Amino acid sequence: MTELALCWHFHQPDYRGDDGVYRLPWTYLHAFKDYSDMAAHLEAHPGVRAVVNFVPVLLDQLDDYADQFRTGAVRDPLLAALIDPQPGATLEKRRALVAACFRLNVPTMLNWFAGYRALYTAWKNIEEEGDAALADLPEAYFADLVTWYHLAWSGESVRRALPELAHWLSREDHFTLSERRQLFGWMGAVVAGIIPRFRALMERGQIEISTTPHSHPILPLLLDFGSAREARPGLPLPEQPGYPGGKARAEVHVAAAIATHTAHFGQVPTGCWPAEGGVSEATLAVLQAAGLRWAASGGGVLAHSRVGTALADAPGWFVGKLADDRPGERPMACFFRDDHLSDLIGFEYQHWHAGDAVRHFIHALESYGQRHSRLATVILDGENAWEYYPYNGWYFLDELYTALETHAGLETTTFSAYLDAHTETLGQLPHLVAG
Repeated sequence: MTELALCWHFHQPDYRGDDGVYRLPWTYLHAFKDYSDMAAHLEAHPGVRAVVNFVPVLLDQLDDYADQFRTGAVRDPLLAALIDPQPGATLEKRRALVAACFRLNVPTMLNWFAGYRALYTAWKNIEEEGDAALADLPEAYFADLVTWYHLAWSGESVRRALPELAHWLSREDHFTLSERRQLFGWMGAVVAGIIPRFRALMERGQIEISTTPHSHPILPLLLDFGSAREARPGLPLPEQPGYPGGKARAEVHVAAAIATHTAHFGQVPTGCWPAEGGVSEATLAVLQAAGLRWAASGGGVLAHSRVGTALADAPGWFVGKLADDRPGERPMACFFRDDHLSDLIGFEYQHWHAGDAVRHFIHALESYGQRHSRLATVILDGENAWEYYPYNGWYFLDELYTALETHAGLETTTFSAYLDAHTETLGQLPHLVAG
């Protein structure tokens, strides 16, 4: 039996300025398109277990957007334009809209929709004329443009749940202010439902939700600049050996992450995907001291750490002396990403037919246990890959989850569940090279 730990990482940096106004719209757009679809796939396939990693600063922003949708006090200029009676009232607003509303993957998110494609073609035909062309466009152009951009960012699950929205995707006429407000309301309901839906999946035991230090700091560097030279000797470094108060700051970020996670999900997290998968022995010690049970990182870190050793493959590792640092408590474990399997989903399968991609991936898993350990660890961004897939990756993920659910020789798990069942299978890594 080969087990698969599938970890989806959700992260958006804090796009708010000191004034509370959002500089970029990616948090609510990914919620409307990607987080909603990822929840829907898990809800439709209760036999598939997974780990979902929420960065706390993303949770904070989702709360803030839910409040904006609920109150109508919108602090995101692009979202505000959707319900503005005259979104193209000034030349400055027109410039902002044409800059923002074609910022997507055109082949999969724009070209399929005749109404949106017509707006794109019209602008490309006059773009070189600059402000003069913008000034000549009718107000309805900008109302339609901001509507189409948000429709293009609707998840496939949203379209299936809202037939009226799905019908709008075939339209070529103008959208009214009332319709734009209706779309705003649909979006608000989806965004407000993201955290409760994933919490429900966790509470029924299907997923594990892990965390990241609160504002996404790179902990190894926060703790010790010299850690950068463990994998890259000779790398130029600042004269100062470390960030002032770095250890205390690291501890604050970890404590804040645990508090934010617990407030949103009602449970203390047991695992952590550190920012960018950055780990060091000092980083793991901070996480362990905070009560976390496991961390995860990239396969390159494991490769560097095994240089000069004769260690056999293992599904996960206890690192250095950390296993003995807290007598009577469960030791801290580290799991490492299979970069090849993870990158197939992240970058390669978008070019394949969904069925062919799933068969290829399942075959790779079937042979995995013969060549490696019994646990395949797949960790990747759960939001940015899908705009490059047809239908936001809907058919690929649906077929993948169906195959995983029904395969007699494969079983999905979470990192904590694997530790509970198979602690004795983990290896002992004498030294972890930071990375």
